[in-house]
Amino acid sequence: MNFLNKRGPFTSVSGIDPYSLIGASDLIKGIGKVQPNGTIRDSYNHLVGIGYKVADTADIIAVPVSDDGSTHNTRNIFFDWDDFNVAEADKIVDFYRNVIMVQFKAFSHGYKPKRLRTRDGRVSGVELYNRFIIPARSAAKNIEDLEPPLAISVYEWEFNKTIAFDSKVRELAFKHADEKDPRQGEYIQLQTSSIQDEIEDVYQHLRLTFSNWLAKPGTQGGKEFRGRIEEVLRQTRMPLSEKRKRLDVLLESRVRGWLEPKVGDEETELGFLRIDCFTQPEASCSGRCKWVTEDKEEPSGVCRIHSPPSFSPNGRPVEIPRLLYLRLIDELIRYASRREELFTRKVPRLTIRQDAQRIGDQYIIPEGSPDWNSWWEILRAEWLTNEVDLVKTFDEQFEPIPNGI
Repeated sequence: MNFLNKRGPFTSVSGIDPYSLIGASDLIKGIGKVQPNGTIRDSYNHLVGIGYKVADTADIIAVPVSDDGSTHNTRNIFFDWDDFNVAEADKIVDFYRNVIMVQFKAFSHGYKPKRLRTRDGRVSGVELYNRFIIPARSAAKNIEDLEPPLAISVYEWEFNKTIAFDSKVRELAFKHADEKDPRQGEYIQLQTSSIQDEIEDVYQHLRLTFSNWLAKPGTQGGKEFRGRIEEVLRQTRMPLSEKRKRLDVLLESRVRGWLEPKVGDEETELGFLRIDCFTQPEASCSGRCKWVTEDKEEPSGVCRIHSPPSFSPNGRPVEIPRLLYLRLIDELIRYASRREELFTRKVPRLTIRQDAQRIGDQYIIPEGSPDWNSWWEILRAEWLTNEVDLVKTFDEQFEPIPNGI
């Protein structure tokens, strides 16, 4: 059996080497007598586990795997670790001891059951020696040779799901999926797309401001914070939830202080060039920026990023400054290329618009946009204009006197 297949870098627990996990195809081939009931994918659509059905029940025993690029036609696709009926803890322990550890001896230590994990006094999982926690429910019989149980408040994959999308909103949507919309879709208007465009524009301004702040020394800069941030990000054995907590201590109050939510019906201009609002004097604080004078640290005033205060998808209010901050932290922790942009001050400054823009007497139409055809209509209107209707200068209206007369 080949255990050296190429592995993807994604696992449901941070800091685990994908090569320390059984590959998805190796697992299915190694347990050839029992076919898997489903594959498990995380909130970001990565293949992270294989599910096996307990005989004569609807319960599933999950096995964490590394994504080796293989595809499998299983009966079910489970979206995350809470999307199936979990098996009893004793059956999970028996399966791992009698099947996984026997068939895959090279991985037997990592997949060996270590202890039970509890939540609110009830068994919620079986922890392996590789730190994965397999979802489980209370055991039907006593389990021997395990370490004492340990309580857990939240799983790492639950944090990831919260970042990917609001799980409560999704659960609420599923409960009302069969109900008829009383407003008949009236809430799906252009306003939704426009607020999304505005939020994206504000976020890119925030990225630019954060990148410049990291490179700036002194009391107004964050150069001294950079080392502490990188120290947290380099921790390979620290869970993502702990990294977020430590970055919150360092950055949350500071970064959110750069954002000034709108009041009432205030409007801001979405320009083509992004600027660092944090460094703007009052004279040039305009467009996406707003001058704020009620600041204890800056009595004379400070330029801040003007952002929407909140919006309500599906009727649930979402605080925009908090949302933008969480997205920035997620980039730092998860996405190396975007983190490199922030650390090397390579955040793009030019905003690419997809729709036609009017700025004063200018009409700018991006090529390939829905408004592209209107450009030809404007040209055609000019071509068809009657020459008599055009304004002429004196020299154009009267021909000069011929020479020699």
